[in-house]
Amino acid sequence: MPSTPSRLRLAAAAAAALAATAFLPGTAAAAEPPNETKRGAGLTACPVDATCLYEFERFNLDEPRGGAIWAYYGSVFEIDWTANDKAQSVFNNTNNAVHLYDNGNFGGRCADLQAYSSEPRLTELVLNKRISSIATREQLACAPSRQT
Repeated sequence: MPSTPSRLRLAAAAAAALAATAFLPGTAAAAEPPNETKRGAGLTACPVDATCLYEFERFNLDEPRGGAIWAYYGSVFEIDWTANDKAQSVFNNTNNAVHLYDNGNFGGRCADLQAYSSEPRLTELVLNKRISSIATREQLACAPSRQT
């Protein structure tokens, strides 16, 4: 068994290697829950500086009780089970373009959504109930061959 200083060095090296890969493009962390989940309807229900996925078309406006709104802040997310493949509309309430992917790890069909723009029906982007990852990083922008 290695001595305590050796184990500490080994642990520090492993932590540094893990941290170095955490910010590489295309490297996904485990699926993440939304930063905020609530029920509501309309674009005004989406917090400032968030990308919001809505459970129903037209931002839940046609539902008497509203619907789920999953708000994500930040730059890169693998969508967890609470919102994965459930969104039917989206609002990008940030000053960055957002890239929507139908597969985890930023793969498959992709659509770009410009800053402060929305899509009331994800069927128009062929992403209805299919979004599995989202990103704001420019290096994760949709390649022309994968755009909807």
